[in-house]
Amino acid sequence: MLYKLSDIERDRLQQAVSAALSVPFIAGVEGYVWESIFHHVKGLPLPDPHTSKRKKSLFDAVDTQTRIGWSLKAVQHSPTVNSTFEAVIQRADVTEDKKRVELGFPKLTLDSKPNQIGRAILEHWNRKIQSDMLAQGVDKPRVAILLKSKDHRRYAFLERNYSGIAKV
Repeated sequence: MLYKLSDIERDRLQQAVSAALSVPFIAGVEGYVWESIFHHVKGLPLPDPHTSKRKKSLFDAVDTQTRIGWSLKAVQHSPTVNSTFEAVIQRADVTEDKKRVELGFPKLTLDSKPNQIGRAILEHWNRKIQSDMLAQGVDKPRVAILLKSKDHRRYAFLERNYSGIAKV
């Protein structure tokens, strides 16, 4: 399912991106800047980076009331109608000795058949989603992507559900 920003959220997003880009030492909206803006847009408290240790959790923002968790991405790609883009959600070396055994693929190598490597990646991904949903108190996993043109003059926002747990 795709989601649209409310009028208030859209206004907050426009104002926050403009404010961030007006600061001379902020080169663009990405990383912690994007996370901060997103928290502001959704009216969520921003975790204090001085007291909250950053982890490699899937969900960069979590609404504890609705139990919605968002994986946030900022992608440099001119937002145009019917265009496509790719975003890396998580890197995983499924052929690493410990990881391949843990996933149930003890003989997996880079020379293995693509469908076997794909099954190992899906197994890893499913475990990551389930583990982080439980640890972060998320019932409704989503991804929120900010597309931005190279010149930082045009932006588009995409929010959608994760498609669900993939079948291995």
